[in-house]
Amino acid sequence: DTDKDELIADIFGSSDEDEEFEGFEEADVEAAKKKKEKKKGKESKAVVSDDEDGAGVTGQVENQEVVPDISSDEEGVNKDDIVSDFDLMLMRKKEEMRKRKKRRRDVDIINDNDDLIADMIVKMKEAAEDDRELNMRKKPAITKLKMLGHVVSQLKKADLHSAFLDCGVLSAMTEWLAPLPDKSLPHLQIREQFLRILHEFPAISQEGLKASGIGKAVMYLYKHPRETKLNKDRAGKLINEWSRPIFNLTSNFKMLSKQEREERDYEQLPKKRRVSAEGMTPRRDINNALAGEDNQLRPGDKGWINRARVPMPSHKDYVVRPKWGVDEGQQGKSSGKKAPTRYDKHVRAFAEKKKFSKAQRAVTISIEGRNMAL
Repeated sequence: DTDKDELIADIFGSSDEDEEFEGFEEADVEAAKKKKEKKKGKESKAVVSDDEDGAGVTGQVENQEVVPDISSDEEGVNKDDIVSDFDLMLMRKKEEMRKRKKRRRDVDIINDNDDLIADMIVKMKEAAEDDRELNMRKKPAITKLKMLGHVVSQLKKADLHSAFLDCGVLSAMTEWLAPLPDKSLPHLQIREQFLRILHEFPAISQEGLKASGIGKAVMYLYKHPRETKLNKDRAGKLINEWSRPIFNLTSNFKMLSKQEREERDYEQLPKKRRVSAEGMTPRRDINNALAGEDNQLRPGDKGWINRARVPMPSHKDYVVRPKWGVDEGQQGKSSGKKAPTRYDKHVRAFAEKKKFSKAQRAVTISIEGRNMAL
């Protein structure tokens, strides 16, 4: 029980802590800023060094364009021998894709989209960070809202759900659902769309829930007093679904065996019925039960009360499940009219053809002279 409680606290947060998962503090935002500035500084240094290394080459190329060719010795470096950094990067990417396809041939389509998914996750995290900075400056945080349409259209692709989970989209979704620095909730459309998408995702492992922090974000929305009733219901269903595997409970009863079903039915029986099922108290005999029914009062007998009564509760234990009486092949067929046969189709087509082939007259003429103006 203690291990389960600790796991629940790690995934959804402890109930004793009132200020659990209340967004990102200013220190986190400043640390992210410093990382961003360091990254930009490194990139600028790399660009400067590349420019210094290639200064001679570019100078020679410009001289060749302005001054006419004098001799082949003074041309400098041949253009065919120069390989740009972009070409090198493309070559490396192609080699990585070939290795991936050799290792896993059955998921080539997913691997082709890995780079796009990773790029989208990075943009999602940057948008969340920009919104936090705008909120701290007392400005409207609308960066995530601008990007919401594109993100939702990608996350709704069912064939890429497993790829999204493998690439770590849950951590980005956690940042989008997290409250802003002023303790305000993100936009209502973001909360509604993300809760719907989380319902469509396949089963998420306990490690994924724990590492991403999505359970704490959903629990925060579930407990927030200003959250809508519909979103609270969605968040409650998600929490129930994610916490069932921790307590060894399943929501898919089709996968249960007969023995597991009987054990589950026995565990759900009341204590009195369990004792009778184990043989502690004698069960009623069928003959005695039938004899008791014969002794019941009938209409016209003395003491018979001719009025409706409150129905008594049944003490029967239904443990044998009825067999499924519908064929699997007939489940998809509708119970409406019969499909027309080939003969019926030909008769109908002939009648329509005959109807349209008749000459349409303006006025019907009667041989007997009826309906004629005399």
